[in-house]
Amino acid sequence: MPNKLRAGSAATNITPPLGTAMPGGFRPRYAEDIDDELLVKSLVVDNGSVRLAMVTCDLIVVTQEIVDQAKERIEERCGIAARYVMINATHTHTAVAVADLLGA
Repeated sequence: MPNKLRAGSAATNITPPLGTAMPGGFRPRYAEDIDDELLVKSLVVDNGSVRLAMVTCDLIVVTQEIVDQAKERIEERCGIAARYVMINATHTHTAVAVADLLGA
């Protein structure tokens, strides 16, 4: 399908339960309320030759291990080559830790 651009997007809620530890401070902090949901959002774009995916996670950090696992799953389930998948974290200090950050 040359000269056509297709795109699709999705989001899913990853908000943890209240009481969950939150990294990024100098003292222990725990989620006491929810102002906004934490999300994973994705955009897939296909020009007929290449399909790529951009994924952003409302987390303080996304480890290389998580990125590699996610790319593998995306390639297996969606047929998007791992080299065309970009995954990043928004670096919010009000999300859960998915890695050991300074003992958090």
